[in-house]
Amino acid sequence: MKTQEFQEITFDAKQNILFVRVNEKTAEIDDEDFKNAQYEIIDNIIATKVNAIIINIKKLRFSISPQLQEWDAQEIAPKFFGNGVKKVAYIMPISLIEKLSIEQILEEVEERKTPDREFFMVDFFENEENAINWCINL
Repeated sequence: MKTQEFQEITFDAKQNILFVRVNEKTAEIDDEDFKNAQYEIIDNIIATKVNAIIINIKKLRFSISPQLQEWDAQEIAPKFFGNGVKKVAYIMPISLIEKLSIEQILEEVEERKTPDREFFMVDFFENEENAINWCINL
């Protein structure tokens, strides 16, 4: 499955925010698709040089395993830091299980903070409007 089938990535140049919106087709993905989707986000971060990302995971239907959580914290989060991202806003999923998976990834990331990564902020929101307001107030 191509990652574009279950996530849409758009760039708002005016606000310098990258938007990632997942859809219900995430119920059909596997671990490899998840990894490819994460790499696609990194590619877009590098291409756009954004400092804020809004990831709308309200429609997420994929439960992220502990192994993928660890992989994400080790492989993907450092690429966020290393490419200028300062804020990541999550629009929360409907299901508590998926929410818990995301929160566990963030705990893994927090444990790996180093002095050069201190100004990396993550927060959770109910809607994109609140997330945008938070992101533009860097």
